[in-house]
Amino acid sequence: MRIGLEIHVQLPTKSKLFCTCPNLQSKEPNSNVCPICLGMPGSKPMLNGRALELAAVAAKTLNCRLLDRTWFSRKTYFYPDLAKNFQITQFEAPIGVDGHLNISGRKVNLWRIHLEEDPARAVHELVPDQESSLLDYNRSGVPLIEIVTAPDIDDPAHAREFLRVMLDELRYVGVVSEEEEMKIRADANISVTDGERVEIKNITGLKNLEKALDFEYRRQNKVSVAGIEVKRETRGFDEERGVTTALREKEEEKDYGYIFEPDLPVYDLKGIAESIEFPKTTSEKAAEIEEEFGLPSERTRLLLLDSKSLGDLLVNVARKTDPERAFRWISTTVKAEHYRHTEIGLDDLADEIIRVVDAEASSKISDVVAKSAIRNIFERGDAGQLTEMRQDGGELEAMVARILDNEPALVDELKKRPKTVNHLVGRIIRETEGKFDSKKIVEVVKSAVEKR
Repeated sequence: MRIGLEIHVQLPTKSKLFCTCPNLQSKEPNSNVCPICLGMPGSKPMLNGRALELAAVAAKTLNCRLLDRTWFSRKTYFYPDLAKNFQITQFEAPIGVDGHLNISGRKVNLWRIHLEEDPARAVHELVPDQESSLLDYNRSGVPLIEIVTAPDIDDPAHAREFLRVMLDELRYVGVVSEEEEMKIRADANISVTDGERVEIKNITGLKNLEKALDFEYRRQNKVSVAGIEVKRETRGFDEERGVTTALREKEEEKDYGYIFEPDLPVYDLKGIAESIEFPKTTSEKAAEIEEEFGLPSERTRLLLLDSKSLGDLLVNVARKTDPERAFRWISTTVKAEHYRHTEIGLDDLADEIIRVVDAEASSKISDVVAKSAIRNIFERGDAGQLTEMRQDGGELEAMVARILDNEPALVDELKKRPKTVNHLVGRIIRETEGKFDSKKIVEVVKSAVEKR
């Protein structure tokens, strides 16, 4: 199986690509438009410079080589969502070429990244005795980057993982917006048993991408087994039924009649790139963290992909307490609470988180108390009073021995099923109000059981 993706990412600019209309969602159809994005005769495009910068950032982030010059072309095709009957895009001179992204040890090559305008949105409505299609031009002219991969993706699950990681990388450098309305769409090309490739158009969402590819893989296999040649075509994905359906024969690049866009100039991309302050990628930032704190870069990179703000918090906390403990708490309990309370900014909680992590790192409080304190920080704004850990002078050993003496059946259970120790640990934590560290409790219980 060979899979290649063409991914369309809306850029979070303030205005559209070739006009000054706001790049915003509007509930009222055709309310956020002008002569340029409506394709009126005589209207001329004006390039949004910020969109070009973001496209260059995306290309660098995905390890592409930036071209020295770039320009736009007209891609001609006749469809209701294109008022001009052509789309302004890039063909001969994209923003970047020859990129790659490594996913779980597998390299996916990227052929090109280019900039183009989004078409209008077609709304298909069914009314009694009549099918009608409506057009909303609010989306027309929204800036897109299209990322085209080589057919290096092995299976539907790999495709989903690639898209997830790629979007996380682009989100970290500010190319992908956190806002839900910035939709991601993908066209997937898939061929099975070295047959003709089939394109599945306009798939939205990670789950739908995997489902569409999985169905098409099974469909093409059945066709091949039946001795029928797989036809080169474009198909759509029906989300409700989970199936792909035939739309039309697959076009080739020569069918679009590309010509140079005469209303826009050639751009000095090399000069523009020299003026851009490219943000650090997750790999570059993780390498910096490893050099400063000794934390393995791959572990911290995964945290950065989860959330840029968590990565910033890690650096802040690690500079004021034990870095390894800082990573442990931020990548587990703090991360979980952060996603549970997304409305709370981490910067406002940093000092209290540092206080808790430092107290646990210096063995003043148990891990149980630390976990509870971090929850308090997110729920009420501060950790509260930190109950100091007992200095164990044999008290814990005596408590464990007393429990095991009184409950001989528990000893047998612990020997047969070692995971039972977790229930006993929880019991001791509750009885002592978290004044002993959970790891210490596990060590004492296991030692006591081995001696019996």
